[in-house]
Amino acid sequence: MSQAWYYELNGEQRGPCSSSEIRKLAESQQITPNTQVRLDGTSDWVDADRIKGLFKIPPKKHPIPSKHHLFVRRDNVIHGPFLVADIKASYEVAKIDAEDLVSAGENGPWRKVQDWYGEYCSPEPPPFAGTDP
Repeated sequence: MSQAWYYELNGEQRGPCSSSEIRKLAESQQITPNTQVRLDGTSDWVDADRIKGLFKIPPKKHPIPSKHHLFVRRDNVIHGPFLVADIKASYEVAKIDAEDLVSAGENGPWRKVQDWYGEYCSPEPPPFAGTDP
């Protein structure tokens, strides 16, 4: 029996769809490595690139300028734009929650702030797929 998948597109949950359907969506780039997906029966959304074998080629990650405007999504409400430094500082003083989502654009792709911060808050600016350096 095929697993039922859900994915998020433009802030809306889509699905259910089968494993073969989710694979076709990835192949046609209707979902990207940063698209939020989950299995039926779970409540945990993860980046699609964490699904083994869903993408054949690792996603290209392009650095964004440190002054690039980012958006934060909390309780399905989008806030911003913010500078990278503002988001970093807000997270460090708990004005932004670890489970809130951050994106380089109002339409996503979205990542959990804690993941974004843990990977990208260093001297290098945070990368987001699909943005130009």
